[in-house]
Amino acid sequence: MQVQSLGHVVLKVDLEKSEAFYSGVLGMPVCARFNDQGMNMVFFSLGNHHDLAIAKAQDAKAPGAENAAGLHHVAFCIGTRIDDLIEAKAHLEGARRGDIAHRSRGDQIPVFRRSGRQQY
Repeated sequence: MQVQSLGHVVLKVDLEKSEAFYSGVLGMPVCARFNDQGMNMVFFSLGNHHDLAIAKAQDAKAPGAENAAGLHHVAFCIGTRIDDLIEAKAHLEGARRGDIAHRSRGDQIPVFRRSGRQQY
C-alpha cells in the first residue's frame, strides 16, 4: 500500500469561530454545509470535492470526549482501482495486529480510491 495523496481533513471545532477563520481570514471558499440530527458541518474546497471540513464539537472543553474539539479524521487516497482498496484493507488489518498502526487517540484514518467520483 502506498499513500498517493491527502484526500481531506475533518476537524471538530467551535463551528462559528472556525468558519470565520478559514473562510474570512484564510479566504477558503465554502462549498457545502450539512446540518442533520445534531451534526453540523461546513466544507471548504481548494479544487477537490472538499479539502477541509469542520464539524461542531459538542463540548470543546471536554478533552477525550467523543465529540470534543480536535481531529475527527484524515482521509488518504491510496490508488484508483478497487483492488487498491482491497489490498489496503488487508495491509491495514495486518498492521493493526502489530505496533505499526497503533493510534493512541483512536482517530479515524479512512483510505479511498480515486475514480470519477471519490469513494470512501
